[in-house]
Amino acid sequence: VDIYGSQIVSHIQNGRILSRDGRISNIEIDSIVPSISLEQAKEIANEQISTKGKIKGSLKILPMKEDSYLVWHLEESSTFSRWHSMIDAHTGETLMQFQGLTTGTGQLSNGKNVSFQTSKSFFSNQYQLKAKGLHSVSTYSTHFDSKDEPVIPGSIGTSRNDEWSDKAMVDAHYYASEFVKLLLDSFERHSFDNEGATIISTVHYAPEKGQAYANAFWNGSQMVYGDGGIILGRTEKDDKVVAPLSGALDVVAHEISHAITEKSSSLIYLNESGALNEAFSDILGTYAEYKIQGDRFDWNIGEDIWDIRNPLTALRYMNNPTQDNSSKDYYPEKFPLCEKLETEKDWLECMKRDNGGVHLNSGIANLMFYLLSKGGSHPRRKTRIRVRGIGIEKATQYVFKAFTQKLVATSTFHDARMAMIKVAKEQKASASEVQSIQNAWSAVGVN
Repeated sequence: VDIYGSQIVSHIQNGRILSRDGRISNIEIDSIVPSISLEQAKEIANEQISTKGKIKGSLKILPMKEDSYLVWHLEESSTFSRWHSMIDAHTGETLMQFQGLTTGTGQLSNGKNVSFQTSKSFFSNQYQLKAKGLHSVSTYSTHFDSKDEPVIPGSIGTSRNDEWSDKAMVDAHYYASEFVKLLLDSFERHSFDNEGATIISTVHYAPEKGQAYANAFWNGSQMVYGDGGIILGRTEKDDKVVAPLSGALDVVAHEISHAITEKSSSLIYLNESGALNEAFSDILGTYAEYKIQGDRFDWNIGEDIWDIRNPLTALRYMNNPTQDNSSKDYYPEKFPLCEKLETEKDWLECMKRDNGGVHLNSGIANLMFYLLSKGGSHPRRKTRIRVRGIGIEKATQYVFKAFTQKLVATSTFHDARMAMIKVAKEQKASASEVQSIQNAWSAVGVN
């Protein structure tokens, strides 16, 4: 029976194990024979959450703070939802529940004319937004069924003359194409799964026809982007006008990076592992902007689509996370995690609080990355450590190798610190670079 979140990663070269990473849980459990069936567990989960798709389940051992439990791990398989439920296989109690949907937040929407690979359909004699071969990318538009509910991936983008006017589709297709090239050039990674999977994107998504949707997500098989809209504030002055989400390269790279995480470390979208998941996507989104859009590069996330009436705002700020008035930048002050929760209501309430801070606590690792890249000290002087920058290229390489090769599903901020130090030493980094990594994490309170 698998132990949930316990994994060992072995690094092998020429048939010899060089090193191992991972997390092992000490288990004491009386029986691995369930008292309730998988179908009974599904019924319990369905009573608590509104599932829209099929539920698959498997028997797991769930280590918690003090005890270990035999559970049915139920995972919803739906286009728009990915609920995980841990049902005690003896008592039927719900021990854990969280939403695993990772969000994020022709001519490009910024006015730049670009060229990109498309294909011509033999049957319709039309061009399609499909790039084949080494960098496979396909881009669709949501269509709605007779009940005005969304169907994705939807309809493939088509054109009679290979000229494209739908800017949301052009954005998604071009940015995904450029990012998949970057993965190969900079990290020797062949698409998000390292096996050449096609990057599938759908634009113009809304939960119902006519609704605004100011978000984007990776649903386990593809990227989905809404058209933005108005996010209401406490007053009209506080309202945020959001542009179509595919209009920001760092947002597109962010969503694809969630897919990389799922196919490598599998960081669970909850608590510290979820915050690392989000930070990895922000870091790769920032790096993509640096490499692909150097003339527009900054240390902000989503500035091209967020609150477009105010050009000085962004979704998140890598160099000063608390500037968004919600993110954390210092580990001892992290947003409360979902721990020691006893009832289904406790878990559902905690999920409303950002899955235990997956977005809010990502600022801690984001600031670490900025300090490691550029150098400097904590913007709010929470620590007095001065970090010597090593440049964004080296910093990203250490993050990428650590997060894809050494972290596992339940890794913590401390694990990420140790993994990056280990990668640097394995790469024969100089003593000063190793010290910079240590100082960057210490500067944000991860010691």
